[in-house]
Formats: sequence, structure tokens, C-alpha cells
Amino acid sequence: MTKQERKEYHKKWRLKNPEKIKEYAGRYKEYNKKYRLEHKDEIKKCIDLWTKNNPERCKMHRRRTLLKNLYGITIEDYNNIFLKQKGTCGICGMNQEQCKRSLHVDHNHSKGNNRGLLCPNCNHFVGWIEKNPDIINKVDNYLKKWRS
Repeated sequence: MTKQERKEYHKKWRLKNPEKIKEYAGRYKEYNKKYRLEHKDEIKKCIDLWTKNNPERCKMHRRRTLLKNLYGITIEDYNNIFLKQKGTCGICGMNQEQCKRSLHVDHNHSKGNNRGLLCPNCNHFVGWIEKNPDIINKVDNYLKKWRS
């Protein structure tokens, strides 16, 4: 049996036997959970060693995971948005090179959709405004009071 034939066979088997796959997955999950509890210290040492020896890969893995879990996007999605905005903040136009950190993904907390990339200052500013919409009038009145 060739590699391609084996792939096809397994694909058909998985489609015919979804209940067995769930059963096997459950057993595997329990085994892994038990193993992780019994070997917690060894696993931590291995992870720490890998992290120490692979700082760049670790940093990229952390970034990739953060983007996926928090915003539901990949590194490629982020890079596409970055290129569309020409590497600048969506509000003030500050270039990525002027920021100490990477541009933040601006997203609507209630709807969960992503709006674009912002510099850290604009991102925090938008967050404040989103939580307290009347704050702009208060800031404007405060500044007018001290201008005269």
C-alpha cells in the first residue's frame, strides 16, 4: 500500500467511525492529563530549557498564540493589516519605527471585531473613550478652562 493509498484509507475510516475517534480521543486526553500531573517538574525543566535555548522562536510562538487567542488572527493577517496601513497607526499616523512596541490590534470588546492597528497611546485613548464616551467633553472643557 502506497503512502497516498494509506492516507485515503485512513480518511475514509475516520469518516465512517466518528464515535471511535471520540472514544480514543477521550482516553488519550485522560492519559495525557495523568502524565502531566505525574511529571510536572520534568516537563517544566524541559520547557524552561527550550525557552532559554530558543528565545526568538519562543517570542514568535508567544506572539502567534496571543494574536490567535485574543484577536482570532494569524501573523499573516496582522502583517496584511500592517501593510494596508503602511506600517503606521490608524489614528495619529505614527510609524512603527517610532514606537517602542509593535502596533496594537484595536478591537471592539463587545462585538469582538478587529478594526485596525494603533500605536500604544492611541489604543489606550480609544479604550478610555469606548468605556467613558462623555470623557471627551470633560477633557475639552478642562482644556478650555486653562487656555484662557
